Amino acid sequence: MKKTTKRILSLFLMSILVFASVLTLSSCDLSALPIQLPEAVSITKTEINEEGELIVHYSDGRKENLGIVVGEDGKDGKDGEDGIDTSVLVTSAAINASGELVLTYSDGTEQNLGVVVGKDGVDTSVRVSAAQINASGELILYYSDGTEENLGVVVGKDGEDADAPPTNVEINVSGNAESATAAVAYAAPSVVSVYCKFTNVYPAAQSAGSGVIYSLDKTTGDALIITNYHVVYDDSGAIANEIGVYVYGSRLEKYTIPAEFIGGSMREDIAVLRVTGSELLKSSIAKAATLADSDAIYPGDTAIAIGNPLGYGISATYGKVNVPTESLDTVACDNRTEVTLRVIRIDTAVNGGNSGGGLFDGEGRLIGIVNAKSIETNVENVGYALPANKVRALVDNIVYHCLDGDYITPLRPTLGITVQIADSLASVNGEGLIDITETVAVIGVDEGTAAYGVFLEGDILVSVTVAERTVQITRMHHLLDAILDLRPGESIAFKVLRDGVETALSITPAKSLYNPC
Repeated sequence: MKKTTKRILSLFLMSILVFASVLTLSSCDLSALPIQLPEAVSITKTEINEEGELIVHYSDGRKENLGIVVGEDGKDGKDGEDGIDTSVLVTSAAINASGELVLTYSDGTEQNLGVVVGKDGVDTSVRVSAAQINASGELILYYSDGTEENLGVVVGKDGEDADAPPTNVEINVSGNAESATAAVAYAAPSVVSVYCKFTNVYPAAQSAGSGVIYSLDKTTGDALIITNYHVVYDDSGAIANEIGVYVYGSRLEKYTIPAEFIGGSMREDIAVLRVTGSELLKSSIAKAATLADSDAIYPGDTAIAIGNPLGYGISATYGKVNVPTESLDTVACDNRTEVTLRVIRIDTAVNGGNSGGGLFDGEGRLIGIVNAKSIETNVENVGYALPANKVRALVDNIVYHCLDGDYITPLRPTLGITVQIADSLASVNGEGLIDITETVAVIGVDEGTAAYGVFLEGDILVSVTVAERTVQITRMHHLLDAILDLRPGESIAFKVLRDGVETALSITPAKSLYNPC
């Protein structure tokens, strides 16, 4: 009897069993990153002449030369001599796939101001993070590496009716539906389709899912790929003995890239695949995903799922983060082990085959790994993804213990303390967003462990430091994620509040207390 889908209580795990080896690619439209500006009055026409000067034509029949804005000897455009008419503004701007800044005016015309990001071409790792039109009418771009660029005057005209221009007009460059195309263009090369064959079980089975490139060496063609454990696992207890992946845009069978399972966690639903010496990876557009801080996402943030739904090839869907972090009680892919997963809840459409694919923010950065959806009656568009921060810790742990090692699962230490959430409060931060802060307290210390005699009941955990990485413990999961980075023989440091006084503590868990997770 052939398999079709897998159930986990009310959850539909996002892998799908398939019965054909040749599937077609469903591509997605990848274009520009629109930058939305406030409502504006039109400029009738603009052009850049042969000298690289920006010429603006106005509805009253006049025109103005704003000076050189592009070209080999390009300089910023000059200010209007008699002031700036605030009734004349750009309606929108976009960074296209070539890294060129394109201005759009209210009459529907466009102007290409040339490449504004990158060195020796377009470096997509440096992206526009914000923009504004300042008091002088100059367009200022702010980049993700902390630098900024003044593109000169792009609005306004000389004339006696000039008033004071708007000051610091903010331009939102992410988080809207239109920005999804550029985010997908940035993220899609890091997503792969994953196809598994289980010829080591009877009856033989095939499954299709997704994966995200975690690391990639273009010179050697070596890569590590994240996917869900249930994508590569058959409920008879076997791991797929044949795994092939396909990069974006290369779905033909001749472009199959062989991969091998190196380790994973059924309880955490994460697995890592390895590719070695792939000439296809060397020559393709494939790249490693850029990871975001999944603890810095909020309800309403952009959530773009890129994966291999129904096994038809890589495609993208757009939605929002509903809950940044919550616990999900379910049953693992063996259909008997009860587990609790920490997940991001989303309303982005996900379907069978999306499992193991990426959930990305409005800038194309990875915020999670899609793994499940609710299939309860009367429930629509409730999907889940494993948060990127925990995924990163799990993958690094798997690589350490399983890559060319003796284990096939990550290992987590037992610290010897029992903790609980003693309090939980919401507050508005400096950006006007709501943060939830949990007070995590020690309620028990186990005898015979490194923590005994070091921690006391009632200690409030303030921060944890592992491998020179310090994390403030404002949510319970900050501690649970951090200990995944601890390796046998290493120490873990804490700051705790004890009777209102901050105290530094450090312990080294016994190597015998590292257990599979």
